[in-house]
Amino acid sequence: ETLKSQNNINFSDISKDTWLQIPTWTQITELYGTKPIVVGLDQCQTFRDAVPEEHRIIAPAGLFNTGTNLIAQLLEHNCYFPKRLRLYGRHGKNARPGVAWQTPWGKHSPPEFRNKTVEDP
Repeated sequence: ETLKSQNNINFSDISKDTWLQIPTWTQITELYGTKPIVVGLDQCQTFRDAVPEEHRIIAPAGLFNTGTNLIAQLLEHNCYFPKRLRLYGRHGKNARPGVAWQTPWGKHSPPEFRNKTVEDP
C-alpha cells in the first residue's frame, strides 16, 4: 500500500521514522481523489466564442508540485491553434503557436493575482 510496493526504486536508505511520515496511497486518494481536477472545462466554448483563434494562448497554472511543468510540456508538444500557427509560425524568433509556459499572472501565483499581476509568459 505504501511506496514500498514500487519494485524499481531502492528504498533501503529511508529510515523507519521517515516511512511513518509518508501517507499511504489510500490516505492520498481519500484526500485528493484518484483523478485530476481540471477547473474551467465548462468555459471552453465561451473562450472560443470570445477570442479569435489567432489571438488564443493557453497556459498551465497550479500549486507547486502538481504537474504544471509536465502540463506545460505536453501543451507545447501537442497543442496549437492552426490560424495562429499560420500567422506566426512554430519555430524561430517570432514564433507563437499559442502555448505559454505560464499564465500572465504566474504559474504558481494565487488566482487572486489574475488581472492584477503580470509575468512574462
